[in-house]
Formats: sequence, C-alpha cells, structure tokens
Amino acid sequence: MAMRCLERSKSNGWPPFSIAIVDSSGALILFHREDGAVAVTADAAILKARTSARAGISSRDMGTMSRDQPTRDLFILLQLTDDPGGVPVLRSGRVVGAVGVSGGSAEQDTGCAKFMVDAFGKN
Repeated sequence: MAMRCLERSKSNGWPPFSIAIVDSSGALILFHREDGAVAVTADAAILKARTSARAGISSRDMGTMSRDQPTRDLFILLQLTDDPGGVPVLRSGRVVGAVGVSGGSAEQDTGCAKFMVDAFGKN
C-alpha cells in the first residue's frame, strides 16, 4: 500500500511524504518517512491514521465536528485531528485499520491516502 502511494507521488512530482498504517485500535503497523520529508510530518501522519481508525471516518470529515472550542479541546485531549490525510480501511462496513499521509497539500495527502486504501481493496 505504502509503496503504491510513493510511486504515485513521485510520478506526480509531489513532495516527500510520511506514511503511517495502523490497525483498528490505532496501533502502528507500518511507518515510512521519505528522505526529505519534514520531521513533523511523521507525527502528523500517525495522528491522522489513528484519528481515522478510532473515528471510522476520514480525518478531513472530522472538521465538521471541530468547529466549537469545547470540541476542539476534546480533540486535543483525545489526540484527534481534522487535518486532511487520514482515511479508514473498511471491510464489510467495519474499520480494520487506517492510513495517514503527511507532507504535501491537503489534496495530495488525502489523494495519496485514498489511493492506498483503494489499492488495498484490490489485493
């Protein structure tokens, strides 16, 4: 999954990424940080993946829930994010894991994450 994302990013000329894959509980299964990826992207990719695994929706979709201050405070307490780039992996409607990508624009991170999840479904 991760290699397919990296191949796609290279072919599109996207910046270096950090990629995280977690299980349904948010435990890290795989992490990869490309040469040249900014250090903070490592933490961001893991946070995006864990958010999607725990919430069962994309990290981008969490944005509709995080508009008021009490909810933002809860996000911090629960270590959740609404930063785009986290996508859950679903099987028969059940979350079996998630991926998180960080390093590019919101569209690049999300696009790479969705590409990974779609590629997983074809295996």
